[in-house]
Amino acid sequence: MIYRKEIDGLRALAIVPVLIFHFFPSNFPLGYLGVDLFFVISGYLITCILVDELDTGSFTFRGFYIRRVKRILPATLIVLIPTSIFALILLSSPDLLRYIKSLLSTLSFTANIYFWRSGGYFSTNDELKPLLHMWSLGVEEQFYLIFPIALFALFTLFKQHRYRLVAIAFFAACSFILNIYILSIGGANPAFFLLPTRIWQFAFGALIALTTSKVLETKMSHEVVALFGILLISVNYYFTLPTLPSATLMTLGIGLLLWHRVPANTVAGKMLTFKPIVFLGLISFSLYLWHWPILVYLKYVYIQSLPLYALIIGMLLTLLLSYLSWKYIEVPFRKTKSKKSILLFVGGGYVSLIIVILITALNNGFPSRHSQAVNNIANSVASNYRCSAFSFISYGGSVACLVGDLSNKKHEVALYGNSHALMYGPAFISVLNNYSKSGLIIPLTGCLPTTEVNISQDCFSPAQKNFEAVLSDEHIKTVIIALTWYEDDLITDKGATIKDKGFSVRKKSIINLVRNIEQSGKQVYLIGPISIPNFNFASIVSRQLIFDERSQPVLSSPRDNFDKKFGDVISKLEHELDDHLILPHTFLCDSYNCYFGTDNVAYFADGDHLSLDGAMMMRPLFKDIFR
Repeated sequence: MIYRKEIDGLRALAIVPVLIFHFFPSNFPLGYLGVDLFFVISGYLITCILVDELDTGSFTFRGFYIRRVKRILPATLIVLIPTSIFALILLSSPDLLRYIKSLLSTLSFTANIYFWRSGGYFSTNDELKPLLHMWSLGVEEQFYLIFPIALFALFTLFKQHRYRLVAIAFFAACSFILNIYILSIGGANPAFFLLPTRIWQFAFGALIALTTSKVLETKMSHEVVALFGILLISVNYYFTLPTLPSATLMTLGIGLLLWHRVPANTVAGKMLTFKPIVFLGLISFSLYLWHWPILVYLKYVYIQSLPLYALIIGMLLTLLLSYLSWKYIEVPFRKTKSKKSILLFVGGGYVSLIIVILITALNNGFPSRHSQAVNNIANSVASNYRCSAFSFISYGGSVACLVGDLSNKKHEVALYGNSHALMYGPAFISVLNNYSKSGLIIPLTGCLPTTEVNISQDCFSPAQKNFEAVLSDEHIKTVIIALTWYEDDLITDKGATIKDKGFSVRKKSIINLVRNIEQSGKQVYLIGPISIPNFNFASIVSRQLIFDERSQPVLSSPRDNFDKKFGDVISKLEHELDDHLILPHTFLCDSYNCYFGTDNVAYFADGDHLSLDGAMMMRPLFKDIFR
């Protein structure tokens, strides 16, 4: 295919926002959407190449996959090797063990699945995963594995071009609808990470490659179409459409630009083919590979927020290493190296990294490098409970997890709320098993279970559906409500905003929720507030013990602070609910302090969710309910 310089300009439009978002997130909060542009470009380019080969009879699966190996693996391996060396030097033992799991998933093209199951993309814990950015490579690699087979099948089954277009459009529509559905039931994580909810972007690029813009070129101005495409991309970096996938606008925008083949003599063409822009596009793959581990290791060592000079050094180092990687690895391996030398390099890289994985795993992450306190506390990082992927069932407006003694088919108890209900999962499940009961955890993440006020407008529909599902569920006899108590900014179902510092609005809404469920004949309990660290406790304290031994980690907060914030609302709720109000803070607080952990154990996995150790302290609360 003919080289199109403006496509490298489009790659720059994708990579630069990603870099800005990662280095200066508050200045460009939607910059991460640049990755979505890469998916559309990949779908377009791969389809152009494959169609050309299929039409000329030169296509072979072997040839395609060798080209993908040359394009992706040498540059990736040259980043993974030093990243792994620094992981061995800098990371605590538990963090190192988590790293080698992510390394293994990267080498096996499943990084997106690993990061979906081990956390997410936007939390403070996720910011310290050196290979988190490899999730997108996992998505692309999985696409590359299946798409040539699918396209070959389409060309074999359908000789007429329009049928091929209809088939690809059908798969794109299915993926797009699946994405919307998964988002609507609170599945932002799987929608973000998994290929089935991303296929629509690759398929859209494929559709563009299979169509032509000749008719359009005779009717509309080059400038208008191209600038409109750039406008859609630019606007989407600041605004998203409600209920639709976040990158819908920019997907349409880049589709226009790829379809229209922007002439170099237009304003848009001059912008996209400006030499510095094209250069950034040329090295965009290396920029993407290098920038994240550099930034993560700086954050890991600095512990607190990075100073500006460190951010600038990190960006300059990223540019330097990316240029060297592009010039001496990407270009030679794509254009001049023999297949034998490529396979030797890739094979040697894989063997070296697998040896690192095995040695690290067999030595349990070399825990003797640090004190037992460091290892214990670091082990609590991101240990807050997550449901098994095999325990999910569709429920109400979201999903629920079926837990406990599954031989008992009747889920008599429901733990109902959001991620702050989910964090009690280990204690809840332990007690369920003791009593040979099964139960449901119904976590509407990012929302409150209340139906009159909530955190955002998008929460009302799934919250109402969950509420109705709980009411009508004949199996459920007992409902335990748990939620975050630190969301003061609320919105009504009419769109009015409320600042609820005194808890009066939430108290009324929570009590109404309790009473409405009780009217259906169910026992209802409410889990009260706890004092939270409001900083990434397990990670920061463990790193302070490694890199800043002179500092005194913050292990507690004065009990007075908790009482001032929650004493009044707890008293009012006790009056309303009596012994149906569960008070977890009594296990974390004494008369003087509320504890986030000790000098050897972390009760919190992050800034506000209990760790596994912290959650298991709450078993007596659930035992009381079952008694």
